[in-house]
Amino acid sequence: MELPVILAIVVSTAILALVVYLLIRLRPEPPGSGDASDEARLGRRRVIRDSLGALIVSGGLVVVAVAMLDPQLFSLAGSGSPAGGVLAIADSSFVPLAAPTPSPTVEELSPTPSDTPSPSDGLSPSPSAAPGPSVPAATPVPPGPTPAPTPVPTPRPTPAPTPRPTPRPTPVPTPTPTPGPATIGLGGDGTDLTSGGAAETLSATVRDSLGRPVGGQLVVFSQASGSGSVSGLGSSTTDASGVATAQITGVLAGSVTVGAQSGDLGATLTVNVVPGALDHLALTPGSTAIHTGATQVYATLAYDAAGNLIGDVSASATLTIAPNGTCDATGCTAFERGPHTVTATYSGLAATAILNVRRH
Repeated sequence: MELPVILAIVVSTAILALVVYLLIRLRPEPPGSGDASDEARLGRRRVIRDSLGALIVSGGLVVVAVAMLDPQLFSLAGSGSPAGGVLAIADSSFVPLAAPTPSPTVEELSPTPSDTPSPSDGLSPSPSAAPGPSVPAATPVPPGPTPAPTPVPTPRPTPAPTPRPTPRPTPVPTPTPTPGPATIGLGGDGTDLTSGGAAETLSATVRDSLGRPVGGQLVVFSQASGSGSVSGLGSSTTDASGVATAQITGVLAGSVTVGAQSGDLGATLTVNVVPGALDHLALTPGSTAIHTGATQVYATLAYDAAGNLIGDVSASATLTIAPNGTCDATGCTAFERGPHTVTATYSGLAATAILNVRRH
């Protein structure tokens, strides 16, 4: 016998013994036969009764669990008892179900000569074994032409995808550093500058080391040296052609050196300022004194508007004296004492001088 069967028998016997014990121990006693501890005994009986009930339930659960683990160990068999049946221990061995028998084919159902009784055997067919309608034998089908095998198309190999070349990053062009200003040149009209006359344009050109013009450069024009002078100097900014200009006008006659400065670069240009148009005359000496009968020599000078000396025009000027006396091309003579006025005229202009005459 296997262990589950033995365990079930032991558990069932223990449960039955407990039930019998409880029925004997817990039978009711006649009232009044006890002492003051009757109530305590009743309490103990309740505890024992509850405990045994729990044991009975636990044993039953064990049996049910064993039956669920291996159902073939137990089977119900009716015995006519008041409980309606008891647990009967079944044989733990069992016969596996037979495999299903395949159905006979048409050829197997057809009678063969050996199966048909012959008279020599002394057997006659029984009514129950009367043959039914005969099953016609299967007509063999003549073999036909073997069909040609259907050609299986050879699968074309899937062309491997052509890997796309990884695009190279577009190189960022390195900016070529722009050369800074390298040279500066200064030029003008190339003619003499007339004092008070038309303006002359000075041009300063700034270029880089490659000879290209540099725009946006500040150029300052100034007079560096010279006996003459010009006006219109200042500052200017080079344009896209790298050129900055200044309009200058001659003031004082003479040589003038003009400079152009842009940063650390500088250039100079010398221009010549000549006197402008005749503006006024001057008679020299302007004031002097002589004795009566003496002669005073005079020079008539011509000037432009800026005060530049145009030249000595005495040879072409006319001298006169008042209130009395005489003059020639070079001077005047007075015979009476007192102040006299000498006048020189030239090209419609006049200049005067004071001559004081004293007695000898």
